[in-house]
Amino acid sequence: MAKISKQKTVFLLLGSKIAGISDLPGLQQWLAHMPELSILAKVEPVVIFGKDSASTTPEVWSSLSKVIADRHASDAGFVVLHAPDTLLYTSAAVAFCLQTLSVPVIFSGSHSQADAMSQAGLKSNIINAVQAATFPFGEVTIMFGNRLVRAVQAYPEPGETLNAFNAPRSGVLGKIDFSIRLHDKLLRSSAGKPKPCAGFEKEIAIVYLQPLVTTKQLQQLAVGKKALLLNAQDWSQLPQSVENFIHAAPEVPVVIWSQQMKMGSVLPKNVVLVQAMSWPTTQIKLMWALPQTRTIRQLRDVMERDVLGEIIS
Repeated sequence: MAKISKQKTVFLLLGSKIAGISDLPGLQQWLAHMPELSILAKVEPVVIFGKDSASTTPEVWSSLSKVIADRHASDAGFVVLHAPDTLLYTSAAVAFCLQTLSVPVIFSGSHSQADAMSQAGLKSNIINAVQAATFPFGEVTIMFGNRLVRAVQAYPEPGETLNAFNAPRSGVLGKIDFSIRLHDKLLRSSAGKPKPCAGFEKEIAIVYLQPLVTTKQLQQLAVGKKALLLNAQDWSQLPQSVENFIHAAPEVPVVIWSQQMKMGSVLPKNVVLVQAMSWPTTQIKLMWALPQTRTIRQLRDVMERDVLGEIIS
């Protein structure tokens, strides 16, 4: 895959714990210590959110998506500087919000939030991300270490000193050794200008399944909520308390995320079973899908559809 001509790459900051930066002058000064970036692209710094990235909200995701959409036609790519703690949520949110990208959006940062300025890895990640952002593809991705991975398939790699995030084979889009090698057949791109989504539904009750969960607790948690999202990762069957809630509240969408669950071929009408997406992506996709659907059946159809390559086969 050939590079595009040298155009502007926009450098967006989210989270002041990265290099201790919280405003535009600080970001400009920090980037001035990396003159090699000017060889790769014309970089323009923009600050979207100067607080800790752990405090990002759906409103921040929408603001970031709007900035990218507004500048999409004039800029060659976007690099988003983000701490690793909530990076999977922010990157997935931007991916679902902007589905017709024709330029890359690459999230990168430091492997650790402690003393990030002194880490050579941070500088290396940023240089790699800016270089990758000069290639012609249209996806939201993550660049940590020497791997470029699809954001909606990514998962953390515990104990890794180089690659903080990984993905299934279908989500590893490129690698860096002496140069950047992108897997053209896996990369996505769209024509036209992306339109930011309508927003994200925040009224969701998230429950981690454990033996003490009762039907009454679920009923209380579901009051005023648009859906109940149940993390049942290692459970092979639902406990009776959850089944009682499902049958007692057929108007409440119950999205169950599990790697092991066996529920038969016919699910209750208000249940959506998710088994081929990561947990962060499942949360974000549900928050994105709810404002766009009116019925549980429509919600199930959207959650089961592979929108961005998020379904892992």
